[in-house]
Amino acid sequence: MVLPQPEKGDSIFKIYFKYAWLYMFVFFIFIMNIMAVSVSMQCNKHRGMFFKIASAIFAFMFGFIYIMVNYFAYRVTLKKEYCDFSKVNIFPIY
Repeated sequence: MVLPQPEKGDSIFKIYFKYAWLYMFVFFIFIMNIMAVSVSMQCNKHRGMFFKIASAIFAFMFGFIYIMVNYFAYRVTLKKEYCDFSKVNIFPIY
């Protein structure tokens, strides 16, 4: 494993701190995308399998934007529909 070499004025702690923040940011984005997939699957649990898969892929790709635009702005604000979220089955495939 090749360790990053510090530049002038940079300590090794500062370099690893930058990497730690980067990994935490990527982890946060991944968790938001998984939450968006769960919202998509919960809201479309009475639809067909193809629609569920397409919606889940779209939700995973756009995560936070999907939650804000599709769920809050469109479904809740305009259509006045609320999804029934299950604590037991968070990814209802069938």
